[in-house]
Amino acid sequence: MDWFDDTWIGHLVHFSEPQPSAWILQKKLSEHAVFPKKGYAEEYRVPAEIKAVFVCSKLGGPGPLEAVLKIWMQLSSTSVPLTKRDIFMGGDIADWERGLECDSGIGEQIALERLTQGQCTSTPHFIASKAAVQDGSMRFPGGFMYYLLMTKLPGIQVESFKSLSNRERSELRGAFQRAWL
Repeated sequence: MDWFDDTWIGHLVHFSEPQPSAWILQKKLSEHAVFPKKGYAEEYRVPAEIKAVFVCSKLGGPGPLEAVLKIWMQLSSTSVPLTKRDIFMGGDIADWERGLECDSGIGEQIALERLTQGQCTSTPHFIASKAAVQDGSMRFPGGFMYYLLMTKLPGIQVESFKSLSNRERSELRGAFQRAWL
């Protein structure tokens, strides 16, 4: 199920820090939804969320012109994800779900900032992030949205390593080993 459907392509995302910039979503690379079990979700305050990864392009200004943007969107943990419409309608919103932060996105940002500060060359570098609240037209009004913008590494995305031939797998392993060592 595509939670971040084609209507997101062309969407404009603004960042105010560390310097103002605006980015247009060009292509969705992946999407993943997480629905924790109800008892676990309530006890540990773990929200249901969707994460999508996009390639985006910058609207002018200094810095890289192309980047990767990860977006997390909170869903209601009390809704059973039967259809996109069911989730869009919100279901019953539990009190514990209100005002949550995107811990998974914040954790990824902290790791990315440390790698960027350490000038790691084999990982993307942190560019910007922001938190927002979903408005009434979104999947879970009042739920969090979290945006994490990072540099796009050179190379190609391998969709399925298992689908590669033995020769292709060997070449890929060799390239990775040369880059790593």
